[in-house]
Amino acid sequence: MSYLRLLALAGILLALTTCSEPEHAMTTGGGVSGSGPPFFTATLDGAPWIADTVEGIVLTPSAGGVATLVIGTRRVPRQTITLGLATFPATGQFVLGGITSKHAAFFDIDTISYISIDARPGLVSVDAVNATDSVLAGSFTFEAARLLPPDTGAHRMLSGTFRVRYVH
Repeated sequence: MSYLRLLALAGILLALTTCSEPEHAMTTGGGVSGSGPPFFTATLDGAPWIADTVEGIVLTPSAGGVATLVIGTRRVPRQTITLGLATFPATGQFVLGGITSKHAAFFDIDTISYISIDARPGLVSVDAVNATDSVLAGSFTFEAARLLPPDTGAHRMLSGTFRVRYVH
């Protein structure tokens, strides 16, 4: 993980944990089921992308609040998609923005980091939450711009679905 991405992720986690109320609209049914094995699949600029590993992490920092991370990683080439939510989600939709937003997403290729952007908000839809089995399931879509240096290159388009067992 690059140093710049680590700094950006730390900044987002700080912002996530200082927000006191979740911003989401409740939805009913549909979407990805909470039953079955974990997976994380996506399209990256229209091409299929399948994670080798998927992780879910629910953080409760000493500063209060909750942050939820859903992470899909591909080993070759080394790529990671990270969805960061400033809450432990109920089913619903969460708007993804940039580095100062409550919810954000990252895409990393080796040492190059991209982040969701405020100008074209993305979306995470949480379709299933099973607290008994520690499972989250849903879908996402976002446009990502290069984190540093200033965004001057092509943006990356990502969308996909996930089911993940999370740890506290």
